[in-house]
Amino acid sequence: MKVLIISFLILFITSSCSTNVVDSQGVKEKQFATEFSFLIAQKNDITLNENDNYFIVRYNDEDFYKKMENVYILFFFHQNELSIQAFHNEKEFQEIKVNPDLYSQLLNENVSKYKSQNFKKFTTEDGSEISVNNTVITEYYFNYLGNRFYKEIREFDYSTFEKMKNINSEYNLSLSLLEFDTFVKQGLFYYFEKIDE
Repeated sequence: MKVLIISFLILFITSSCSTNVVDSQGVKEKQFATEFSFLIAQKNDITLNENDNYFIVRYNDEDFYKKMENVYILFFFHQNELSIQAFHNEKEFQEIKVNPDLYSQLLNENVSKYKSQNFKKFTTEDGSEISVNNTVITEYYFNYLGNRFYKEIREFDYSTFEKMKNINSEYNLSLSLLEFDTFVKQGLFYYFEKIDE
């Protein structure tokens, strides 16, 4: 049964990738889907269907929660409640239920904005694109109100420095997806505080 659930989730999430070209974004989305599917397959009571409303977040920041990298958090909307549960291969987390009104930014028009917004790479004043490997990365997978998409937020891309200006910093900081990400992180601090009580 677990193998069937894993296979279904991998097929479902990877088929949601709307690209014919295997690019780095598509590869990252497939890796994200595979790893998350493996983690939730270890729990018999969780199944995600195409018509469900949920989003999944993964942080690579080991300082986010007790030095654990790559914690996945599932936000699952069902009728009049929202359940939040984290997943990690070294720890099992409990599920908590909260009022879904806490995530009022998940209106259809906002989700459509999140889907269309893309962060621009860190670019210097002379037009050079700068990339670093050791930056905090937040990944989102949305299956919400008929929208299915993957987004990646690289903290470095919205940073700027006195000696090296990022001409895209202001644009990246203005994206509503970044505002939503900040709101989600605040909610997750509440979640982790609650489960550690």
